[in-house]
Amino acid sequence: MPHALVRGLAETGPMLPTLVDDVAGRAGWTFEPKWDGWRCLAIVDDAAVDLRSRRAVDLAPWFPELTRPPAALAGRRAVLDGEIVVLRDGRPDFDAISGRLAARRLAGWAAHLRPATFVAFDLLEVDRRRLADQP
Repeated sequence: MPHALVRGLAETGPMLPTLVDDVAGRAGWTFEPKWDGWRCLAIVDDAAVDLRSRRAVDLAPWFPELTRPPAALAGRRAVLDGEIVVLRDGRPDFDAISGRLAARRLAGWAAHLRPATFVAFDLLEVDRRRLADQP
C-alpha cells in the first residue's frame, strides 16, 4: 500500500482546496462544489481500489461498493483525488454519509441501502506517471 504516496500528496495540497471569496473573473480558476462527503484518494491497482483519507485511514471497510475499479481504469494503476458522497434524490446527503461511517459492522447492508458514489476531482497519477503538476 502506497502510504507514503498518500501522505505526500495529502501534505502537498491536492486534497486541500484553497478557500477564496470569489473566482469570477479570475483566468484559469475553477471552483469545487461542496459535496458534504469524505475527501479521499482512490488508488486503483489492477482489480482493486484502495480508498485512503488524508490521514491514510483505509476507508474501504465503510464503502465496499467502491472497491472495484471503474471499467475505464480496469487493468491500470491510477491515483484519483476525490470525495465519497451518498446521494439522496441526486443531492449530497451529509446525514447519510455520517450514518455510513457509524455503521462499519453493517457496511454491506448500508452499501445496499445507501450506496456511496466516488466523485473524482483530479487524476493525479496513471500507470506510475505523475500528473499532479500537469495543467
